[in-house]
Amino acid sequence: MRMNSQTRIIVATAFALAAVDIAVRVATAPRNHSSNVVTAREFRLTDDRGNVRMTIKTDANGEPGMRMYDQTGTPRLQIDTWQNTPSMILMDREGQRRVYYGMENADGSGLLTMMGPDGRDLLRVDMTGDRPEMTLMNPDTGSMSLRPGHGQQTVVTGRNNYIQFSTR
Repeated sequence: MRMNSQTRIIVATAFALAAVDIAVRVATAPRNHSSNVVTAREFRLTDDRGNVRMTIKTDANGEPGMRMYDQTGTPRLQIDTWQNTPSMILMDREGQRRVYYGMENADGSGLLTMMGPDGRDLLRVDMTGDRPEMTLMNPDTGSMSLRPGHGQQTVVTGRNNYIQFSTR
């Protein structure tokens, strides 16, 4: 059986259409494998309503950070490395900073601060200097600090008052 030119064109077209159909089906078929790596500039976790509940991204300086949001969209937790300083910040219902913990120095010494609703420090545990210090602050009555000394503990109360405890 000999094919004429029209038959050859019809057969060639049928083969070409079958090849295109197979290629499209293979390209659009669901994949049964998953990757172990996700690469992105920003990741957003949303709830069932589409509200953003968490973001993970890098800032303009390329430093990574994560923020978690409550049901109203208010930021409540932030973990980041701002200026290469790892830190964690807890926020209140209005999104105001209430607790800060960060490693301030290259040696990993830390600073923990708790703030009141007005943003003023109420408690500070400072491990960034030569000697650790814990300070309780009251805007109305002053502050009280505990600073370990050489062989003694010093409690500073008010502006110029202090009590020393011997550890010997």
